[in-house]
Amino acid sequence: MECNLGVLASCSTNAKYRTYDGSCNNLVYPSWGKANTAQRRFEYNGDLMIDYDDDNSPRGGFPSCLPSPRLISNTLMADELGPTDQASPTLSGQHFAFGQALTHDLIKTQLKRNLKCCENNDIDVCFPFDIPAYDKDFTPGCRSFQRTERSPDVTALLKTSPGENLPENVNGFCVKKDPVADFCQLTEQVLSIQTKKHVINM
Repeated sequence: MECNLGVLASCSTNAKYRTYDGSCNNLVYPSWGKANTAQRRFEYNGDLMIDYDDDNSPRGGFPSCLPSPRLISNTLMADELGPTDQASPTLSGQHFAFGQALTHDLIKTQLKRNLKCCENNDIDVCFPFDIPAYDKDFTPGCRSFQRTERSPDVTALLKTSPGENLPENVNGFCVKKDPVADFCQLTEQVLSIQTKKHVINM
């Protein structure tokens, strides 16, 4: 994946329409929320909400291992703890559907392609986990899992302590919400959109 993260957008205050890639949505900070840029973290009381055990591994996973996420899910959703189909008096399935649609419109996780983390666990972006034999939903065995792409944008480096830099993750979408689902991407991707009859010239 190639990112032109160091190129600042040139914005026009008289532009009639928004940009395809989300740039210039904020004229003061034109790259904020742009597609393929770093997705910044929230701060709490002035501190960044970030915590790694060894500057890389997930919290609680160094030097020991975290339990399998499927083990946690199966334990929490066990029949012994009560029915999992309890109806809510105030919420419906629309709440779930809207929330999922919203996150899918605003976030596109960028991953390194063709990584086989179960075969090579020495790669620093790989965090495979085991699926237990009694799992009802997934095939038992190793499940490949990898960390999202890190942003090479030097302005996105987190300085959690003197001399320590922790890069942010890349978001493939821009963060503004439009009525058209998944429309806001890089300009070259939008220009390559085709209809059944012709290529859209924009």
